[in-house]
Amino acid sequence: MQNSKQRNTIPFKRAYNATEIAQYEYCPLVWWHEQYDPIVHANNEELFAQMVEIEQEYGSQAPHVPDYQVIEQILVRRGAFEQEYQATRQLPEMDDEALEEEYDEAVGNHPRVRRLLSLALVMLGFGIVLVGLSLVTLFLKLFTTTMFGEVIFVAGIALLIFSVACFALLFNERRVQREKLVREHHQALGLPFGELMYENVDGRGDPITSDEHFLQGKPAYIVKLPDNRLLPVDIKPVALNAMTPEGHHVLQVAAYCLILEEYSEDPPTHGILRYSDREFPIEYTPALRKKVLRHLKQMDLSSAEMPPALQKQKVAKCRACIYQPICPIGQSK
Repeated sequence: MQNSKQRNTIPFKRAYNATEIAQYEYCPLVWWHEQYDPIVHANNEELFAQMVEIEQEYGSQAPHVPDYQVIEQILVRRGAFEQEYQATRQLPEMDDEALEEEYDEAVGNHPRVRRLLSLALVMLGFGIVLVGLSLVTLFLKLFTTTMFGEVIFVAGIALLIFSVACFALLFNERRVQREKLVREHHQALGLPFGELMYENVDGRGDPITSDEHFLQGKPAYIVKLPDNRLLPVDIKPVALNAMTPEGHHVLQVAAYCLILEEYSEDPPTHGILRYSDREFPIEYTPALRKKVLRHLKQMDLSSAEMPPALQKQKVAKCRACIYQPICPIGQSK
């Protein structure tokens, strides 16, 4: 997909992504740590070295030191303690090229396509042979009359024309069968009726970008609906609440809708948030749009020296957060 509006050329302004919007909605301080805390951006070797230094300084009390606890959780999240185990569990990813090759192979093996290809090649071969034979006959004047040469020449030309018609039918049949495969793939994904414009289930898709808002993201799918509006679909793990979607996931879908405003004449009306066991339609309301823009502005005002001004947070979020030991809001919970 290509951006349909003129690029904004304001320099040096940072571009955020939709995942950051969701993270900021979940907890602004978690987002701030992820962006500005040096230990998050240190490599594993540096983090292990810091752990060793803390162990040397505090001895057996090192596991109770807040910095040690955070470093340990970051390394656990990265899988630094079980890299060998994780490496045996990784599955190969399918990219767009692999999917295209799968389509081409399936179309090429379709019986009707194979029959048309065989017929076209046979007619082409016979046509070339007859035309060649007629030319040789006429050139060498093997017969007292040229009638025989003219007959096989006409027959050869007719076969060549017929083979061209077969190739045209073959091309059309391949197109029909490919469209059928794409449609079946679309239906298998359980997406709304429309044209599948974008797919990023393997994480390798190019991001969609908003030059106006300096925002980018990678939804799982984008579908063009019959009214030409674009519909983003995002996929998340199992929902914690069976009745309502997670608020930060909702805002991530709204961020995708904001980006897609620049890809179509009419803005999206809604998106879809799909969990493994259910899905929710997310209405793209003016209030949600304003909330995304407000978060972008607040994120822009933050820096390494100025974290977001958060006064309180839910106890459950703090207790599940790896930054609780060093967070002024979470330490007391």
